[in-house]
Amino acid sequence: FGNTQNELCLYANLYDEVGQKENRYGWRHVECNDGVAKTAPVGTYKVNPFGFYDMHGNVWEWVEDCWKKGYDDAPSNGDEYISDSCDNRVARGGSWYNIPTGVRSANRYWYSPTYRAFNLGFRLFRKI
Repeated sequence: FGNTQNELCLYANLYDEVGQKENRYGWRHVECNDGVAKTAPVGTYKVNPFGFYDMHGNVWEWVEDCWKKGYDDAPSNGDEYISDSCDNRVARGGSWYNIPTGVRSANRYWYSPTYRAFNLGFRLFRKI
């Protein structure tokens, strides 16, 4: 999506100048302004080179993977990681209140499957 944090505002909804001004969370914000202080409608930002919209920021996205601390024994072919004891699931990508280090697909966190939040959602994909 570009080479600077400021370019990220064209592709992702993250904690920027408008978020800082309207929400006043007090942490460091990105020096750009995408015009959106909270969750944005899908397709608000530019499409990435793979044809996908909103792959960073906006809302954390649930994925099918069970949580495990590292990537030992995780599938390397893109399949989900499933285990018999799946007490927690993975969310990825960060949301509108994260700074750039948190707004990336490699950023992940765990939640109980019953957890709900204003900045957590999901994306539907179909395997072909």
